[in-house]
Amino acid sequence: MADYDFSTLSSSDLEELVCDLLNAKERSNQSEIFFRTFRDGKDKGIDILYSTAANDYEIVGQVKHYYRSGFNVLRRTLVQDEKQKVLRLKPTRYIFATSVDLSVADIHDIQSIFHPYLLGNDIYGKKDLNRLLESYPEVLTNHFKLWYSSSNVLQKILTYHIEGRSFEFQENDLKRRLRLYVETPFLSQAQDKLVKNNFIIITGEPGVGKTTTAELLLYKLISDDYMYRSDESILCRFAFRQVG
Repeated sequence: MADYDFSTLSSSDLEELVCDLLNAKERSNQSEIFFRTFRDGKDKGIDILYSTAANDYEIVGQVKHYYRSGFNVLRRTLVQDEKQKVLRLKPTRYIFATSVDLSVADIHDIQSIFHPYLLGNDIYGKKDLNRLLESYPEVLTNHFKLWYSSSNVLQKILTYHIEGRSFEFQENDLKRRLRLYVETPFLSQAQDKLVKNNFIIITGEPGVGKTTTAELLLYKLISDDYMYRSDESILCRFAFRQVG
């Protein structure tokens, strides 16, 4: 089974991932259901939504990260905040997903909190999301930050020593910077050009993300078993140069 811990995703990233996984599952079942997400802000208990002509809240989904806080903190939030929102919405079907690793007892507990709107099969914990990723691997291509939360990938990056920059390869710092990174089309373009040309020049105004982009490319190559040569500041046959 896949082993992503989702630690490199922001809450918004996780919502988009869950939405894409649910849509992939619906497509595989030849269903016409298509879920959508919304911009960050007060969500009234709605992170994911499917509406029909008869019911604006036909299927409502809520996604909670809480991978650091654990189940007890998550449960308290569900009871104090989310339960009343669901009771007001009265959806035909409710879906709940979290990056927390859930036990059978935890699933039953969550189901009872949102009774009668939530069925056990519509509760997704950490292992369930990993199973969906195994079933629908194409979703990974749209969530590059998720790839860095694989234990195998993280281990390669975190144990790799680069002279003068070892402080950047601390687990908490690495995960924090990845969560804060906002994905843009430029990263995939930079990866393609790097593979095609064997080098890339990253330039732009201060603060646009030149260093972060270079670091993400670096992490990707390290995890692909390329070797860094600090004497020439190049990573195997790929050269990085920042201008500006």
